[in-house]
Formats: sequence, C-alpha cells, structure tokens
Amino acid sequence: MRRSFYLFIFLFPFIGISKGLYPKPKSPCTLTADCPPPVTLIEGMKYDTSVTGAPKITSNNGGAVSITWLEVYQKGDCKNHADQVTRLFTVRNASGEEVRCNQNITIKHLTVNDVYFPSDTTVDYPDSLTTLTNTLLTIPKSFGSLKLTYTDTRVSQNCNIPVRIRRQWLLEDICSGATKNATTFMNVHKFYNEFKQIIKKTDAVCADDGFITLTPVGEFTPYKYKWNSGDSLPSIFNKAAGSYSLTVTDGFGCTVSQVYDLVSMSQRADIGGRISTDDGIRVIPDSLVFENESLISKLCISQASGLHYGFTLKTRKTGQYNYYLVRNTGPLDGITTKDIVLIQRHILGITKFTDTLQYIAADVNNNFNITASDISEIRRLILGVKANFTYVKPWYFLRKDWRAVAKPNKPISDIEFKGVNVPNFPLTNVDIFVLKMADIDLSYNGLQNNQLESRAKSDEVKLDLHAGIIINNEKWIPVYLKSTKDLYGIQFKLRDISNQSLKLLNNQLDESFIFAKDNAVTVSWSTGTALQWNQDQPLFYIQSSNAEQLKEDTEIAAEWYDSDLNVYGLKISTEDQSATSGSTFFFPNPTNDRIHFNFNFAKLEVKLYNPEGKLILSRTLHSNQELNLQNLSTGIYILNCTRENGSNLSELLEIK
Repeated sequence: MRRSFYLFIFLFPFIGISKGLYPKPKSPCTLTADCPPPVTLIEGMKYDTSVTGAPKITSNNGGAVSITWLEVYQKGDCKNHADQVTRLFTVRNASGEEVRCNQNITIKHLTVNDVYFPSDTTVDYPDSLTTLTNTLLTIPKSFGSLKLTYTDTRVSQNCNIPVRIRRQWLLEDICSGATKNATTFMNVHKFYNEFKQIIKKTDAVCADDGFITLTPVGEFTPYKYKWNSGDSLPSIFNKAAGSYSLTVTDGFGCTVSQVYDLVSMSQRADIGGRISTDDGIRVIPDSLVFENESLISKLCISQASGLHYGFTLKTRKTGQYNYYLVRNTGPLDGITTKDIVLIQRHILGITKFTDTLQYIAADVNNNFNITASDISEIRRLILGVKANFTYVKPWYFLRKDWRAVAKPNKPISDIEFKGVNVPNFPLTNVDIFVLKMADIDLSYNGLQNNQLESRAKSDEVKLDLHAGIIINNEKWIPVYLKSTKDLYGIQFKLRDISNQSLKLLNNQLDESFIFAKDNAVTVSWSTGTALQWNQDQPLFYIQSSNAEQLKEDTEIAAEWYDSDLNVYGLKISTEDQSATSGSTFFFPNPTNDRIHFNFNFAKLEVKLYNPEGKLILSRTLHSNQELNLQNLSTGIYILNCTRENGSNLSELLEIK
C-alpha cells in the first residue's frame, strides 16, 4: 500500500525559558527542555498540542522563548492499522539559543465495532459543511481502514417538516473484509438545509460572461436542477447580469426554489465609465492597458448598459491609477470620400472648419497643418493602397476635458487620456472621449460602412458597366458614369466574384483617384468643386471576362455627394450593350502600323490617349482617311472620336 508523507509547520509561543537538549553553548546562558512523551490516540480525536502536549522548559535565562514544529505524517496501511505522526519541535530563546526534540504520535484506525449507529433519532439537518452522517455518528471526516455507504428512503408521505427517513448503513473494513449493517430512522428538522449549495459565481458581470457554479452539500442525492434560463445543469455559463431563479429537486422528489443574482460591472466597478465619441457613440477599444496590472481584480469592456468599461481593484486605495486605451483596428471606420471633400473645401476656402475636432481629425500627417498631403493619406486608405495611417493612430482616447486644455500647435498626446486620480471611493464615473482620425464629418456611428441602408436613394446618378470589346483575346469592360446633376464626390469598389485578377486602363480619372489590386478596383474621386468628365466616354476600362462578374464590394460604400454634400447611394448596373456600337468605322484592330476610317460625314476629331490618360496625338480626319501609328510603342491605347454633331465614342485600340 502506498504511504503518504506530509509536512506541517506550527508556531507555539512560550515566555521566559533557557538552555536544553542539544544545546548550542553560548555561555553564560542556559536553555534546556524536555519533549512530550509518545502518545497513542484513536482516529477522529484531536491531536493538537493541547492534547498531546508541548516541550517543557527545564531551564532558561536567555529571555523569551518560542516553540515551533514540523510534522511528518505517514498514512497507515492494512499492516499497522494506524497513522504515524512525527512532531519535530524547535525551542528558541531571545538570546538565540536553540534546542530540538521529537515526539511520536500514533493514531489507531477504527474498526467496524467502534462505530455506533443510532436506531431512532430526531436531528436538525446541519446548516454548515458538516455532513448529516458525521452529525449522526460522530465519526472522523475520513476513515483509515473503513468504508461507509448508505441508502436513504423517505418514509413520510410528503416533504413537510419533520421528514421521516430510513437510512440503511453498510460499514466495511477494507483490510479484514469484516462488515456491519445497521438501520437508523430519523425525523429530520430544518430539512431545507439539505439543499445547501457551495456557490461560485461572477463577482462582476461584463457583457455575458456571468456564471454560477453550484456544488450540493446535502446527502439526499441525486439532485436535479431547473433554471429559469432553461438550463438543467448545476452550473450555468455565459450569462448576462440579472436574477436567475432555480428549482432544486432532491432524490426524494422534494423541491426548493432559490434565486441567485449576477451583478453587472456597472454596479460593482471601483473605476469605470463610458468610452464614446462627441455624439455619444460608444467605441470598443482593442485593449485597456494598466501601468500596474497587479492592482486590478477584474476588467470589463462591453456595449452593455451602464458603464461601458470598468474594473474592480484588489484593494481599494486612493491615489493615481494610470491606464490608457488602445485601438488600432478599423482605420476606415467613419471615413468616406466626403471627408476628403470637406478638407478640400476647407483648403480652398469654400467652407472652413468650425469645430476643433475637425482640425485635429484632418491633420493625419501630424504636422499641425491641413494640406494636400493629408488628403493623399486619407485617399490612399480608402483606395486600399495602404492598410493604416503612417503618422497617427486611427483612434485617440482623450480626456473628457480635452477642449479646455487643447492648444494650437500642440501634440495630441497632451490631451490623451492617461489615467485618473481617485480621492475617495466609490468612484465609477471616469468617462473617456474618442476621436476617430480622418472622420471630418464626425459620422462614425458604430456600424460598418456608415449604416449603408440609411443613405438616400437616387436614380440621378449611376455607374454603367457595358458588355465590352475583345482585343487580343482579352475582354475589356468599359465603365461609364452617368449623371443628370452636378457631382461633388464619388466612391465605389468593384470586385470580380470569380476572383479573377483585374487589369485597369484609365481614361478620364487621375491615377490618384483609382486603384486596382488583385480582383478589385476602387475609386475615390473628388476635387472640392463639381466633378468634370465626359459622360459619353468611359471613365476607365476593366479587363474581365464578363461584366456580370463585377459586383459592388460593400467594404467601400458606393455613394455620391451633391452640392450640399448630401450622401446618396450609387446605383451600379450592367447593361447588355456594346460599348463599341458603330466601331466598324475604323479598322483593323489590333494593328501594327495604321488604321482606316469609313464614315459618311464631313470630318472626325480623333484623339489617342495612353492608359494613363495622357494625350498622344490629335488629328482631324476626313472620310476614307487613315491614321499613321508607325511611331507608337506596342500596347493598349484609348481612341476617342468626336463627330461634327458633338457625339463621341471611345474605344480601346491595340498596337502590336
């Protein structure tokens, strides 16, 4: 049988003794002591020094004495039927003298004949962790050589107090095999105590991280659980703050109802508050960082009612608590081309900023000026040229009183939130202000893409994707922008749903307004004034096998802005018509030197552009004339033809 050894350390103070056993001579002091004799006890009995004794000081002139000891516990087996405890005493006086001695304690195991079973009794169910069995039998919490089992039967007709129960005992000696059977009838008062549970639960609930774990103390098993949440296990998890009622049923079918409360962090927090924008929109940071995390017991960050963030302290102490918030995700949240238009109008002097927040949010290059470089930085984010800001953080968490302390040409770090001084408790109202960089119109509302469904609908502006033309076995889809009114900005993103990598030929847009990457093309176009373009020509061409495969990507909201900067959803349609209607008036395509024209009107204005939109040549042609292209490099070009009546046509031309 395996033997177990345990070490225990105790301190037992004595006053006024001197030298003794195993002395360390330090003349003229003297310390001697006699160790207590060996002791034999029965398991279940106390064996502390009040029972077994302590060293007796026989001489000492070295001042006050203290006694400490170690215990070595050796569990008994079927050979010795007893546990052995060796108590190692150390006696010291104030002069530093020290003596040691040992005491042996034998704890004999009970036999089946040492346990008395009452036949009929009346008992209160204990209101503690003490079991009913120990109350009835006055036995140790665990046996050395015995095994005790029992079966309970409810004799009374109902669960009204007192409940009469028959308990049938079986006591077995695991070493000798001897057994003892007995029956006890008991009238149990305070029966409700048998439903007692050991409870562990969340001390402060965040969003839905609340839990309640119950372990039954009672002996009338098995226990069944029915929560008002629908759960049927003794433990429930992932619960919001609130009251949870429970019905517990024991092995007799008796029931009791109990209620357990999970308290929200908003009620428990020592320090906390709201994290929100100037418009009261809550923002969830990626993390809350503490200068000294060892002071914190629990932290919550959630969108639940009450506090938005909060934490409890291990020890409530007044003073400075330094912590800060971080959010580096969602750099595009709240940002659209409209924000760029606002900056452009500010720079042009059309509409100046009126809010300090706009000045701070627009300075994304962190140079205390609002310039075209800030516009470029924001535009590249929208287009997907870059993933995050270069010079600033996408989100700043500011002191609530930032307006009172903000000064021109001062770094934003001067008004960042860095912690709070706590003069007294309770304190649960430390609000934090959030600024989203580049959100000039302060439109962030906590929803992706600025809540697209809230945008106004309009058929006055639309994006047309035509069927396209074939050049060198590749299909090019022309993209037209049609509008019946002035536009002051537009943005959209098209993605090939077949995941085909896209190529781009620009026609009318500056390259800073359009970007193609992998299977997507993004446009963010604004100048601060009304946009100028030729509606009869494509804005650009996309190489794609089918216009139907090009769909709006809601990562960038498809929208346009009128002169008042009202936001409208941009309609994107695929028209099954050729962008090259009437294209037979010139040939061949592709060509390696020249193209011929065949038309029955007086003259035709012809302009040829490279893919970047740069004008390569301009000619006025008459019927049946040809255009010499021998000096041009191979590649794809955009041919724009204007008739006498002003109508024009753009088409891709390949030179081999």
